[in-house]
Amino acid sequence: MVGGVVGSVASSGILVPVAIGAYMATDAAGKENECRVHLYQTMQLFLGEDFGLVGQSNLLQIRLFVFARKSSGIFGIIKDVETNTLATGILNMIGNKGAAIVSFKVNDRSLCFCCCHLAAHEGQDFLDARNRSAKAILSSTTDKEDMLDIPAMYDHVFFLGDLNYRLYPYL
Repeated sequence: MVGGVVGSVASSGILVPVAIGAYMATDAAGKENECRVHLYQTMQLFLGEDFGLVGQSNLLQIRLFVFARKSSGIFGIIKDVETNTLATGILNMIGNKGAAIVSFKVNDRSLCFCCCHLAAHEGQDFLDARNRSAKAILSSTTDKEDMLDIPAMYDHVFFLGDLNYRLYPYL
């Protein structure tokens, strides 16, 4: 099963985060790099030559690619690209749940993209697990000097992916 989210940060499509979750059978797990390359090539083909890859981050089958439009001039001024991952799955070690993170600066503004896969199912226990995971992810990339978490470290944070929050029981 493959699911994806493609979004535009600006109305002009200057930045495009692509969050991909590809769930493969265990016999395909050895083809990790081949799958990653295929997904990148597919996104590049879809977006066209005017978009360049800013950064990518992968946690098992949680994938995040961030592209920027070259003709906008923004691609050339992106700097300090960093990637990170955080597993929040079984024993907080297995990457079936967690986040793939890409952050960078554009001029004097910092941006952070967190592609997450949080716990599923309904009920208070699962909601609590999702909230704990979201908190752990947002606290994962800390500025050790100032002890800041993700929302405090960046001017803009995009929290996306398979968050698994259920709205309908509460409507």
